[in-house]
Amino acid sequence: MKNTVYPIIASQTSLPFYLTGIGISEPEYHIIRESGLISHQLLYTTGGEGVLNVGGVSYVQKKGSLFYLPPTLPHEYFPKDNNWTTCWVVFRGAFAKQLLGELGFSGAACVSDADTDKLDVLFKRLLSAANEPVAHERSSALLSFKAKSNRITAKASGEHKCSRTLWCVSYFFFLLFIAIAAPTDIAPFLTVTTAVCSHLPFSYIAKR
Repeated sequence: MKNTVYPIIASQTSLPFYLTGIGISEPEYHIIRESGLISHQLLYTTGGEGVLNVGGVSYVQKKGSLFYLPPTLPHEYFPKDNNWTTCWVVFRGAFAKQLLGELGFSGAACVSDADTDKLDVLFKRLLSAANEPVAHERSSALLSFKAKSNRITAKASGEHKCSRTLWCVSYFFFLLFIAIAAPTDIAPFLTVTTAVCSHLPFSYIAKR
């Protein structure tokens, strides 16, 4: 089963970051990108096992594993068994690199103990919004997503690395959700880089 969405890109390019693709790959395929992707990519494992090769190092991917790859970075990943299932997002934007750097993802990163069950809750809402960005439902959907995100990130305020990863990725999923489902009254939040920066608790992230 493969559930993927590639939004038609138009006015989104004026946003500091925007979704270019999202999906569930069950099973995941053997992917070789000698020149990397044009977009940023976040991918986490929900079942089975796979292997990521990047920078001359191999990383086993299993439930709880998550990796981030910046654009144009050569890489390869493939299933270690026939049941490797992944969830992924790809995104672009002039502010994406700076934002990810502030969240601690300055280059390729791989985490082996993320709480992917909690991420899955937000991911599926993000996928649903990308599938059906219906205007009259956007405000309530945004509030619902924010409430769920708050509950998850509130539990991830400790010092543990896994919790910090959950906090960072959950927050970024929320920002991507805004880019998909934001009503016009919060559009300035996305179009002004300084406004986005003012909503990020950098002093907290700096402790990573």
